[in-house]
Amino acid sequence: MKKENRLLTIDGETLMSQPLTPLNFVVDTRLSQGLHILAGSPKVGKSWLALWLAVTVAKGESIWGMGVKQGTTLYLCLEDSTLRIQNRLFEITEDAPANVHFTTNSDTLAGLFFLPLSQICRKLHFSLVAILPFRFQIVQ
Repeated sequence: MKKENRLLTIDGETLMSQPLTPLNFVVDTRLSQGLHILAGSPKVGKSWLALWLAVTVAKGESIWGMGVKQGTTLYLCLEDSTLRIQNRLFEITEDAPANVHFTTNSDTLAGLFFLPLSQICRKLHFSLVAILPFRFQIVQ
C-alpha cells in the first residue's frame, strides 16, 4: 500500500479561532522550550556556552540581564569525559547545583531521539536539554 504524502494546511478562520498555548520561555523572550541549534566555527565556545546555560538555568540566575525560569537541566556531552566536564565546571562556577545533570553515554538514549523534544523534556522532567556536539557529516 502506497502512503500518500499530502500537504496539510489550515485555513485562516480556523487558525484564528483556535486557542493556542503561548511559548514557555526558559530565558525571558530569548530561549523558549524546544529545539535550538547552536552553530558556529570549531573552537569558538559552543560547548562552553551550552554548559554555562545548563548550569545557569539550573541555578535560576539571570542570563544577560534577563529572567530565567529555574529548572532541572540535562547536558549531553557525548564527546567529552567526566573529567573534562568537571574541569570546565570548576572554571565556570564554584557550586554546581544538584539539578544540573550530565551524561557522556548515548547508548541508553537512542530511543529518545525519535520522540519530539517536548516529550523528552516531560519524560525526563528537564527544563533544558543541551545536546552537544551535533555534527553533520557528508557521506559520499
